[in-house]
Amino acid sequence: MIQQNNVQRNTELAEIKIDNEAKFYTKLRNELIIKLIKKTNSKEVIDMGCGTGKTTVELFNHFDISGCDISEELLEIARKKSDKINFIKDDMRTIKSEKKYDCALFLGVTEHIEDDVEVLKNTKNILKGGGYIIIEVPAFMFLWSKRDESLGHYRRYTKKILKQKLEDSGYEIVFMKYWKFSMLFGTLLTKILKREEYPYGVLNPLTRKAIGFWFKYLENNFIFPIGETIYVIARKKEWE
Repeated sequence: MIQQNNVQRNTELAEIKIDNEAKFYTKLRNELIIKLIKKTNSKEVIDMGCGTGKTTVELFNHFDISGCDISEELLEIARKKSDKINFIKDDMRTIKSEKKYDCALFLGVTEHIEDDVEVLKNTKNILKGGGYIIIEVPAFMFLWSKRDESLGHYRRYTKKILKQKLEDSGYEIVFMKYWKFSMLFGTLLTKILKREEYPYGVLNPLTRKAIGFWFKYLENNFIFPIGETIYVIARKKEWE
């Protein structure tokens, strides 16, 4: 229990830090997420493990969205950003909802959960028949570093492992892609230097502009053969 609490606290602190220091990156990420949700034609969406609401609030402009997190501290920050969004305090492992959603988002979440399959299976209970799940996870265990430990990760994934876990949980894969090809090098450097986080706060405006161009026009529109992150859209089997 102590270890689990430590993991949760590390996750909370990392979420707050990223929310404060990486707003430009969050914007680029949100642009991709909006495109992925639109691929599913989903209207009612729930952001699982929404944290400070850094994505939930942006998606409110496009979808009927709710946010769910177990951390009251993070939800307090999220609620200050918008009083129009339904932010729910609940445990993803046991959540029950009378409302059923078209799509559930797990954006940088399942790697923080010891039994990720348990959560994936339980999520089917709040999805409509044929509903979708969109997942973002860090890729490749060879990239495992001090940063993963500080963020409270239990694992990194491969496409094969993620596909198997989703199929075992009752989903079928619709779309899968690598993202953040350029960040492979940054992650390797972070690993070599034994850093706990990327230096978001020290990037100058020119570097931010170059990164923004790369993600907006390349990463978010093309499929690269490898990347630091995996995105997947999976569909709940309607008969389950």
